[in-house]
Formats: sequence, C-alpha cells, structure tokens
Amino acid sequence: MPIFPIPLVALAATLLAPSVSGQYSPHFPEPPNPEPIEVVELPLPPVVSSNATGACTAKINPRGTGCIGVDTGGEQDFQSGDFTPDGKHIVANVVFIGAPAAPDPASIYDGEQLILITTDGTKFPNGDPWKCITCGVPSKNAPWLDPQRDYPHVFRSGDKALWGHNIVSCGSKSLASDGCTPHSTHIYPIHWTVTTDGTGKGGSPREMRLHPDDEHMGWSSFTNTGGQYTYFGRLEFNADPQVGEPLVPRYDLVDVNILVDKNGKPPMYVEGEKLIINHDGDSGNYFGQQVNSDGDRSDGSANDPNWNGRADPAVSPDSSMIAYWQALVVSPSCGGVNPLPCPVSTAQGGRNYRVMLARRTSLKPSKPAPVFKAPDFIPWAKPFPAGSTTPKQYEIPAGNYTLDGQLSGVAEVAFIEDPDTGAIQTISASYSNYSDQDGYIINGYEKVSKWKLLPNVWKDRVEWFSNITQTGVVDGTKITSKDGFELEIDVSVNIMETNGTLTTVLDGIKYVQPAAAT
Repeated sequence: MPIFPIPLVALAATLLAPSVSGQYSPHFPEPPNPEPIEVVELPLPPVVSSNATGACTAKINPRGTGCIGVDTGGEQDFQSGDFTPDGKHIVANVVFIGAPAAPDPASIYDGEQLILITTDGTKFPNGDPWKCITCGVPSKNAPWLDPQRDYPHVFRSGDKALWGHNIVSCGSKSLASDGCTPHSTHIYPIHWTVTTDGTGKGGSPREMRLHPDDEHMGWSSFTNTGGQYTYFGRLEFNADPQVGEPLVPRYDLVDVNILVDKNGKPPMYVEGEKLIINHDGDSGNYFGQQVNSDGDRSDGSANDPNWNGRADPAVSPDSSMIAYWQALVVSPSCGGVNPLPCPVSTAQGGRNYRVMLARRTSLKPSKPAPVFKAPDFIPWAKPFPAGSTTPKQYEIPAGNYTLDGQLSGVAEVAFIEDPDTGAIQTISASYSNYSDQDGYIINGYEKVSKWKLLPNVWKDRVEWFSNITQTGVVDGTKITSKDGFELEIDVSVNIMETNGTLTTVLDGIKYVQPAAAT
C-alpha cells in the first residue's frame, strides 16, 4: 500500500492556489486565490485494546455493533475508500475484534468487514454513524471470499462495492438503504482465467480499479521475473462456472487487454523536446493548494505532521468533498533505537489511524462528468485471451560490457542473471580512471546482488561490496566492510535489517548507512 507525503495535495489540478509567490509568464494565468477548506475527522466504531473473545463489551459499545483495534491490522488492513453516489457516505475496510461468541447477535462483528460511514453527521437507524455491509452475511450468500479486500470502491449504481478481489452486491437496493440487509447481500469473488482450458485458480491481479461505467476494470500483475504489466478487462457475472477455481458464483474478467502499445517505443524514450506544463496545472513556484494546511500542527490537529496520508484519497461525485485516511507514525519508525520519539495518539481509544473529510465550503456542488464509454478492446493495446504469455520486457541482456568514459578511462561492467528466473540478479563494475566530467575521476570496484525472499514478493536481500575512490574536485571513498554490506528489507514496511557497513566519505565528511531496524 503506497504512503503519501504528509501534506495532502488535491488530486490533479482540482485545487489551485499560490503557495509561493513568484514570476509567472504572461502566457499563463495567475494562480487563483486559496479556497477555504474545512477538515473534520469522521467517526469509526469504538476501540478496544484486546482481541479476546467478548472484549468488546456493552460498556464499550452499548449498541453491540462491534469494536475495532488500536492498530490498522496485521497487514495494514484498514483502508477507507470513496463515496456513495449521493456523497453522503464513504466506504471503508475495517477489522472488528473482541466480538462475543455466538449466538450473541454481536458475534457477527468480527474480522475484516466492509462498512459505510456517514459524511454529514447523520446516523443509521441503529443509532451509529456507520453501517456494516458484510457483517452477518450468511455463508450461502458468500460461499467463497477472496482474502484480498483492499481499495474499497462503491459502484456508481450504489448497489455494489468493489472489495479487493470481491464484489459486494445488494441486488437492486442501495448499500446505504435500510433494505440492504445481511440476507439480501451477496459477496462474489473476482476470477481471471489465464489458462487455455480455464482450469486453476486464475491470475493474480493487484491494485484493482473500477471504471466509472461499472463494467470495466483496470489492474496490474507481476511477471515471474519481477516486472509488471497493467491490464484492462470487463466484468461478467458467471452464476454457475464449470471450470476454474473457485466453482462458486463469481465475476469473471473477460475481454482482457494487456496495456502494451503494439507499435510503441520503449517506456523511457527521449525525443529531445522540452517539457511543457499545462497552464491549468503547475506553474512557476506554484504546485497546488494543500488540503489540510489550516491548523496549528499540534497533536491530533488536521495538519499534525505525525499523521501521514495513505492511499487512496477520493473526491465526492459533486466535487465538494475529499475523503482520505491517515496513519500515525509508530515504532519502529520512531522510538526504540530510532532517535525520533513516538507521538501519543489523540484519536479515540488511542487509535493510530483516522478518516478525514475535507469540505470545500466555497465550492458550489457540480454534476459528475459524463462517463466515458470504454470499448471492450483498446485500439492501441493487445488482446490478452486466456493462455497468452506476457511480452518480454526490455532489459539489458546478461553479459559483460565495456563503457568508455566520456573524458577518460573505462568501466568494465557485468550483468549476471538469476538462473531460476532469468532476471538480472547481480551487477558489478570495475572503474579505471573513469571520468565523464572534468575534475572527477573514479577508480575501484563495486558489486551488488539482490534476491527476492519469497513468498513475500516485497522482501529483498541485498549484498553490496564496494571499494570506490574519487579524486579531483571532490575527494571521496565508498567502502563496505570486509565481508560486504548486507541488508534485508520489506519495501512495504520500509524497515531495514543490516549486517556490515557501507561508509561514504566526501572531502573528509563521513556518511554511514541508516541504522538497523529503522
């Protein structure tokens, strides 16, 4: 799950206002004045500190509608999404804990569930400003759920929601309506057939995004060599699948395109033309208006720098509101061996995540833009029927190369592939009086190898050997310890474990690698 920088900037060019004065070309309009934005925190179910059965007592939640934990979940499971069509609710994925045992009616508020939260301060008939959509859905209505339940998104029809790799449906009833009950709700997994005969569990889509037409879907998927492609397809309900897993009512991804231009150039291609920024976007020193700039930056305030924006923010259908969620910095990003102290949460129950709503108070609500009618097959892309293989991504082939310096010297470079995957695993370079710029000469040797620590595709192990010397305008060295510098890191968590040292010295100033466990 990606992390946004602390200042939340409006999507695209939605909010435009000067943050730094400067000179602007007469060909571009002056940025508009900042608009007033009111940021409030939206309510969530009450917090309980224990996940023991029955910990969510009537004292904590008198209505018996569930409790959530202090943390976001074992795998950062909490995530807020976008708005219902009327803008009166947002959808969120939460983890209920501490529910009593069955047959207590409150036992249904357990585990990862999908809820709606009101944005206007109103309450549902049960007295809560939230409503659980998936709690208590009978097993016959949800015979198989995909465990991936991220990036919740409400269909524009209002009667369905994308819930990770599942679709939650209330038939013809709005998700927010009283008629949308557990017994009228069905949950269907999403299946992507990738084998010619249709057998197997299907492909592994990620980062699924629903097209505004409620019919098409975009997603990405990793390749076996560590690359990634993006895809576009159509959702088709399959009430009685005869092949492929799971054999339950499901939504199939059909008419799949792989988003590769048949006649395109490599992804990174330079024509030599200068970059021009659209005049309605960035200009000069202006980069948009910070949504949560108002405040005193105190603990718990809307612009408290210790609360970090998370993916994905969403704009209401009438453009008058922006919903986003934040996570508070916690150990090991602070505290312990980290010199940064950990803040104390001011959220209810000490919760370290919160949902925020930014109201654009001076903006007159507008009608949603017309939905673009997407074709089943994109003209420039490639059809990707079941059984297709992904195109080979461009990469420098394994082998030995010689790179001549633009001014002097040479670098002997080796690319070594992983014998199991074919991906480049090791790169080494030996420099001899190498120089691309007058006054800067490099000598020495460097070698870096990387391995994936499966089954976690986000976790890498790196071995780094370096003995580099730079002379000239700046004198410097980059040297690892005798046995090299080793690190393991899960990039989704961004916490590094190290062994050995990597030390850089530039004109006598010493720089070392980040501390382990930070």
